Amino acid sequence: MKLPNQTIPIVHKPPHFSLVSVQLVRLPNAWESGKTVQHDRELLAVTSGRGTLALNGARYSLVRGKLFLLAPGANAAFESAADSPLELYRLSFDLRVADAAPGTISAWLLKSGELAFDPFYRVEELLQDVYMSRGGANDLDAFRHLLRFQELLAALYDYNRTHTPQSGAVQEVERSIAYMHRHYHDELSVDQLVKESGIGRSQFHALFKSLTGRTPIDYLNGLRINRAKELLLQPGHKLRDVARRAGFRDEYYFSRRFKLAVGVSPGHFAERRGGTQRVVALQFLGELAALGVVPVGAPVSLLQSCGDTAPKIQRLDEPLDVGQIGALRPDLVIVPSFAPRSLTAQLEQLAPGVIVNWFDDIEARLRAIGGMLGKMAEAEAWIARYEAKAEQTRNKLAGSIRPGETATAFIYDGAHRKLFVYGGHNFGHTLYRGLRFSAPAGLRRLMETNSQFKWSPVAFGAMADFAGDRIFLAVTNDEEARHDVRDLLGSEHWLQLPAVANGTAYVVDAKWGHYDPLMLEAHLDEMAQLLGDPGQ
Repeated sequence: MKLPNQTIPIVHKPPHFSLVSVQLVRLPNAWESGKTVQHDRELLAVTSGRGTLALNGARYSLVRGKLFLLAPGANAAFESAADSPLELYRLSFDLRVADAAPGTISAWLLKSGELAFDPFYRVEELLQDVYMSRGGANDLDAFRHLLRFQELLAALYDYNRTHTPQSGAVQEVERSIAYMHRHYHDELSVDQLVKESGIGRSQFHALFKSLTGRTPIDYLNGLRINRAKELLLQPGHKLRDVARRAGFRDEYYFSRRFKLAVGVSPGHFAERRGGTQRVVALQFLGELAALGVVPVGAPVSLLQSCGDTAPKIQRLDEPLDVGQIGALRPDLVIVPSFAPRSLTAQLEQLAPGVIVNWFDDIEARLRAIGGMLGKMAEAEAWIARYEAKAEQTRNKLAGSIRPGETATAFIYDGAHRKLFVYGGHNFGHTLYRGLRFSAPAGLRRLMETNSQFKWSPVAFGAMADFAGDRIFLAVTNDEEARHDVRDLLGSEHWLQLPAVANGTAYVVDAKWGHYDPLMLEAHLDEMAQLLGDPGQ
């Protein structure tokens, strides 16, 4: 068939933008002097800490997950909380547009203001990719770097154009809710929150209930009751201390409110401590196993590696159904920090929850969960046992590992068709903490720059920038990964690495990329066999 000789015009001319700089900065515990954005636009993304942003005369609370777009001429100043310094990405980019028609990405990029995205960890992954791919060695690397940035802007634009922008009143009420979460244990009244919001009392209450499903006073009491539940499940707390730390003025008022909300007295609730608790775990099954705890429920995707304990655990469908979780009558829900806020808010209605920081190391995770379950002794026992086993393994390998020798752990993920390099977590925990290898200079700088660095994608051509004296390459168990890794192992990117030439490069199973206490112990056993002297 002959096609017509016809030119089809492009209706919308895309904007031309280029990434000028990307920084991951930690702000001091004070005001950073106000600055006016000059020629470039800026994208700000808060990854940790607390503080305040003054933007063009308006004030915004800053916590993890907050995003802002700043246009030229915008005036911005930051205040970082003294007890929790802000850490954020700052991306500057240049924009040239031929047409900024309403509703286009060009018009959106010309504005200043707060953005939204949920779940935040997906944007954070893109931000980390952009940050890690900066300073490319050639034109192709620079092009890939720009593509990741374009993908980030497209994701933010798509989300914000399909979600109704919040009014100023809604933002004020959300700010009040966030303030409640931080200060529920202080002297706090709803009248105070209404006054500081600057909106009418009836409007405040209506918006609050539409956002939370509860009145302000019920929501505040709910936060306090949930905190009291957490404290009552820990040993050594007297009733008056629990009441004070949860925000109640005296233990008698606290007892009345607690029994009204929970149905039993605080003392009766505390009797669960040390006994069998019904725990639902949305993550961290390995940590629970190390503490000797078998949960009553967990997402089906987590149960594939549970072995004999899996039949005892109710499989939860995915995406998660709060009703299915509630049917298990949990006393406690273990929630990872990357869980959407909407899910966390619903789970709070079922049982007290432990929100465990996904970026924490194993020791911090064990102590957080162990403290909630009355298993702190078990947590400390595992930590001591691991340190002793790591020392024994180092002694076994003393003749095989040179002092100061460097090592790197990579994993190729067939689902994403990407190569990743690990930081100090996952397999990196075994290398740098267990066996005390040193990290190569390029990787060490990344780990020192970002305290929450876990892993990041890396191009095949950039492996040499992160490769140590020893290389460990884990490969996921799928055909795509096996095919791609066969190509990698025959490429100059791999063959030119000194570790490959020296016979100190190893291809290992994908399970080495898992990060939980049981796997870390298994890592030490397998490393002793892999690196040890066969004659011993």
